[in-house]
Amino acid sequence: MRKFKAGIIGCGNIFEMHAKALAKLELVDLVAVCDSDQQRVRLAGQHYDCQDFTDYRRMFKEATLDVLHICLPHYLHEEVTVAAAKAGIHVLTEKPMAITVESAERMLMAAREAQIELGVIFQNRYNSGAMTLKSLIQEGALGKVLSGKCQVTWSRDETYYSQSDWKGTWEKEGGGVVIDQAIHTLDLINWLTGGQPKLIDATIGNRFHDTIEVEDFAEGIIQYQEGYTLSFFANNYYSFDAPVCIEIHTELAVATITGARLEIVYFDGRPTLVKDIPAEDYLENGIASKTYWGTGHITQIDEFYQHLNGTADFLVSGIEALKTQKIVAGIYQSAKLNKPVWMI
Repeated sequence: MRKFKAGIIGCGNIFEMHAKALAKLELVDLVAVCDSDQQRVRLAGQHYDCQDFTDYRRMFKEATLDVLHICLPHYLHEEVTVAAAKAGIHVLTEKPMAITVESAERMLMAAREAQIELGVIFQNRYNSGAMTLKSLIQEGALGKVLSGKCQVTWSRDETYYSQSDWKGTWEKEGGGVVIDQAIHTLDLINWLTGGQPKLIDATIGNRFHDTIEVEDFAEGIIQYQEGYTLSFFANNYYSFDAPVCIEIHTELAVATITGARLEIVYFDGRPTLVKDIPAEDYLENGIASKTYWGTGHITQIDEFYQHLNGTADFLVSGIEALKTQKIVAGIYQSAKLNKPVWMI
């Protein structure tokens, strides 16, 4: 059995989600880590028994990588993806794909020209409840989608921003609660309903954080070519990280996802369908240090390597992730112009 050689660039908060997943998968060996912080990367290298680097270009030359996992600040995703593509290295990057649509498209072009695979982490699609609901909607078992709504109310205090030199800035983070926190939920509800956005009307603002440039609040609607409308609300000044809420109203039922729990109430009196991630799964996987991250990282990362091995399709390619990037861009554009924007 061939084993892929993987490297991770960025040893910050999300690093462990990738490193622990790679340590559990049979198809891959983690052979190198990279970070500009010498002490942090050295500790990571020692813990996972692999090479450590402070320069990714040197890592590309000396570690002979097949795959690079990007866990960097948003504004660096394009630069490192393009460099990896030129080196013939497949890329799996954390969300967001980039900070602009144009940047994301350049990443896709580099991947296409180099004939490498480019994937983007949206792990919540892989929760069992989300997968069940997607199948039911796709099969037509719930009838047509009539409308939907989603809500993200989390907590990001001033310390969250003051400890970083890039968060809270338009130039390096690309936005605030929309591109960093709510993006997962926007991606999920767009994927679940499966339509084509045609118009976005949104408002954003900063109501609580005095020290940042970007928004900590957003609300709006997305109208779809198929005739339904999704509404969204997000802020990151709540008192705790409340479970994300998604509700989809169809002809035959109302489906609700709260956190990772799916509940479908049918209008014809059939028993309510309930599907959830068992609490022990978080412990068994040993990966999700924050429950709202779910347990999907290892499933998505495994699927990426199965895809490289020729044994599976990959759900969130760069082309697929571009759809979510365009929604995020549409929200910001509508809010900036203070009017609806057309997506087609």
